Amino acid sequence: MVPGTERDHRPVLLEIVGDTERRRFMVRTMSAADLWRIAGQLAAAYPQAALRPFDAATFQTATPRN
Repeated sequence: MVPGTERDHRPVLLEIVGDTERRRFMVRTMSAADLWRIAGQLAAAYPQAALRPFDAATFQTATPRN
């Protein structure tokens, strides 16, 4: 990518969380386009993973921040 263009990278937060049953990647981005980009990279690296939006009901110890 060319610096100074609209496609500059913006900050992305990636957390890896887990318990005795599973591990999860939690991703926060500043735009939907960044989310799709990171989701594509995770899907390529972990094709067996199910990518879905965060649901606090299924992971009660998580505390998403704005």
